[in-house]
Amino acid sequence: MTRHLPGLAACLATIAVTLAGGCGSSVPNPPDPPTTTTSTGTYVALGDSYTSGPNIPDVVQAACYRSSSNYPHQVAAQLDNTFLIDVSCAGAATPGMTEDQSTGVSEEAPQLNAVTADTDLVTLGIGANDSHFFRSLVIDCTKVLDRNPTGHPCRDMYVTDGQNELLPLVAEIQRNIQNVVRLIQHRAPEARILLVGYPQIVPATGTCDLLPLAAGDYPFVRDTFQKLIDAQHEAADTTGVDYVDVEAAVSGHDICAPDPWIAGVVDHPGVAAAWHPYLAEQTAVADAILDLVK
Repeated sequence: MTRHLPGLAACLATIAVTLAGGCGSSVPNPPDPPTTTTSTGTYVALGDSYTSGPNIPDVVQAACYRSSSNYPHQVAAQLDNTFLIDVSCAGAATPGMTEDQSTGVSEEAPQLNAVTADTDLVTLGIGANDSHFFRSLVIDCTKVLDRNPTGHPCRDMYVTDGQNELLPLVAEIQRNIQNVVRLIQHRAPEARILLVGYPQIVPATGTCDLLPLAAGDYPFVRDTFQKLIDAQHEAADTTGVDYVDVEAAVSGHDICAPDPWIAGVVDHPGVAAAWHPYLAEQTAVADAILDLVK
């Protein structure tokens, strides 16, 4: 089949997406939309809630909290004559690529079912839900804040004899991602595959109420989450696919930033779910993808 994509080079956690309102930091305005480029073909978007876009208007699939303004839809809108198949789903982990995923209200078919030999472009944003990594690192670490607000109770919980118990999970996640990419390559050998990374959600310095960690746990959580981002990049390099550097695209807009593109513990109904991207982040990811596919 002739390809017409010249130059074509991730609920993040398995937590319930609440629909209760709340106050928090001001909602950032999205950057200007990218300039339209031209392409033709079938684009399949695979991933978890950092792809599906919980609470970002407008919802087009409620069970998976899939938004019509998420980055796959934004990318497809800028590629003329491109047919989007977006099967991203909140709560997805790598097993959901090849097995049914239960959302609590529905059974979603394996996401890889959408990838065929006629697929031209695939984006994949996955990994943080594997082995409850994100829940363990971020959600559970906020729950131990009161044990020692000025110390590092989360680090104490996961570090034994100087060894971070979460790092073996990161190595396993990298292998899982690589296996998914190879399955995509087998199912769609002519497709361009882009592995989409996660943004760094924890600030390099400072603290904030929207990310309620003990003062000494910010470096630990940031460094451990960075290991996941690095593992995604390494998975792309190992399998020979392009990596979308979301960390760079969203730099300076972490949860505690003056202009955050990631919501913290506060839920914003109709805008962003707790711990998930605002529209501005999704637009930045779309821009980064379009930079590769032009």
